[in-house]
Amino acid sequence: MAESGKVEIVGKPVQDLVLNSENQPKNYIYKEGGGGFRDAQDDDIPVIHLHRLSSPSTAQQELAKLHHALNSWGCFQEYCPTVYRKYKAETEVIIKAMTNSLNLEEDCFLNECGERDVMFLRFNYYPPCPMPDHVLGLKPHADGSTITFLLQDKLVQGLQGLKYDQWFKVPIILDALVINVGDQTEILSNGIFRSPIHRAVINSEKERLTVAIFCLADSEKEIKPVKNYSEIYFQYYHQGKRPIEASKI
Repeated sequence: MAESGKVEIVGKPVQDLVLNSENQPKNYIYKEGGGGFRDAQDDDIPVIHLHRLSSPSTAQQELAKLHHALNSWGCFQEYCPTVYRKYKAETEVIIKAMTNSLNLEEDCFLNECGERDVMFLRFNYYPPCPMPDHVLGLKPHADGSTITFLLQDKLVQGLQGLKYDQWFKVPIILDALVINVGDQTEILSNGIFRSPIHRAVINSEKERLTVAIFCLADSEKEIKPVKNYSEIYFQYYHQGKRPIEASKI
């Protein structure tokens, strides 16, 4: 806070970066970038149909697909033609399906998250940049949530996930959500479900808009074996490290 009582802005606002896109701040430049940002491989992210999880005739097959998706990718896509949905209820369906796929009591993950779990929404705007080979929209990281819902831009691709030390493009499926587990779920599942490392690349000509919803456990709950995880998440994020690595025992 500045002495005058006005809010002091740290760094440049995105509007200034758009107007002066040829001169990006040094902390935005990735020297190891190059064509690697654009050369991520194409692959199919598993698509899960949540309604099949509640049908006796399809539940076991869909649970097996869900287990494989979260163990190998840490994320999946769900076809969702209506975006105005009750995400709280949908989160519970997904978490219960996770525990069922592990042959655990259906509510055990939900009980660990507590009664005062929270959700918050973030709108992401990625302006076009003439240096897409050296500037990232969002640096590599894993989410500190239990589950994250992401609605991608309908036209401009940019999300990439790391698997087997290689970057893969997350394809755009119209009216579909990308759903990934966060570090809290990786902890709860004892590492069986992976919290995927991902990043966002930018386009030299087109802007990109996305919407993310983060679901978090009650901050007063202890997500074993980690204590005060939410407090250390951003500390390690800014260092380019995964906080879950510092939390392992």
